[in-house]
Amino acid sequence: MRILKICVLVLLFGHASKAQIALGFSTSQDLYYKGASDFKRFYGVGLQYYVGDHVSFNNRIMFGVNQTNKGVMVHYGLGGLLTQAALSGGGWFWTSGNFVNELIGLVILPVIIPEGVQFHLGGDNLRISPYIYPASFEYNTFTDSKLNLNDKEVKAILEVGTGFQILVKDGLLISPNIGWKMRYGDKRQAITLGVMIAFISKD
Repeated sequence: MRILKICVLVLLFGHASKAQIALGFSTSQDLYYKGASDFKRFYGVGLQYYVGDHVSFNNRIMFGVNQTNKGVMVHYGLGGLLTQAALSGGGWFWTSGNFVNELIGLVILPVIIPEGVQFHLGGDNLRISPYIYPASFEYNTFTDSKLNLNDKEVKAILEVGTGFQILVKDGLLISPNIGWKMRYGDKRQAITLGVMIAFISKD
């Protein structure tokens, strides 16, 4: 019940502050160049929650395929990691005894805990938007010793880069980005290209 109350308070605060929200399709293409070469494609949903005019907290939940061995992967932020831990037997999460309340908390948790932060510089229709995702995670469903990946293993990732936000018309946002990724632990690095096509709420 405690987690549900926290979720509700955050959502109410966001509604009261009339923050903008962008929600839409997100994709990422990652080319690993340090160590064994590797190429990954991810597709999913992206969320940007604006706090003021120049800062947003971002989240992505994406499913992908490793092009080297066709293994399936899942990309998410810290909230997604906590949800996975809870569903995998983290008894610490289930505190209220009310399944419905806790289930709602599990759904909201990946949304309110951001994957990273992005800064937006420029006018209303075109912005340069540098970002940092210090807490991204990739869940692997396969084993590949060459790529240092094991089945049911989570890899933590740092990502930094720059996006370009283009408001093509009222409510429709196109945001391509280019960035650099590094896996914590084995230091494998990648160049990433992506785009988000989203609908953005009005102020």
